[in-house]
Amino acid sequence: MNISPSTPAGRRPAVQSLRRAVHDALTGPHRVVIVTGATKRLRSTIVADAVEQTSEWIRLTAPTATAVRTALDLMPSGVVFADDVALVDLWDVLAEASRVARNDTQRVIITWRFHPEIAQLAAATSGAHHLGLPHHGAASR
Repeated sequence: MNISPSTPAGRRPAVQSLRRAVHDALTGPHRVVIVTGATKRLRSTIVADAVEQTSEWIRLTAPTATAVRTALDLMPSGVVFADDVALVDLWDVLAEASRVARNDTQRVIITWRFHPEIAQLAAATSGAHHLGLPHHGAASR
């Protein structure tokens, strides 16, 4: 799923689309979602919106696959936010998230700020859902 770009004056529709997409990701059939192109502020919006919808959550910054597995093992239900996953860790984090998020009560949201094409390929090969946001330039860290 791609969310259409917005102008600075029209960012509100993009944020509303993002919120709707996060809600769908948390309640839909996909247990693992990769979000690309989100600024730090939008990543915080993702976390805030998801926290409103679930009582159990944990946010990991630049996590490894081991950290994601441990978080999912410790929390049998809820959401794990794997925020700002490194390029070298994406495939391992995604594989671990897909393997461990095995029931309807667990979700993993991965944010990644590198090439969306790689994230889209990774999502397609793992069964995850890719949510591509418009790139917002250097401020996307």
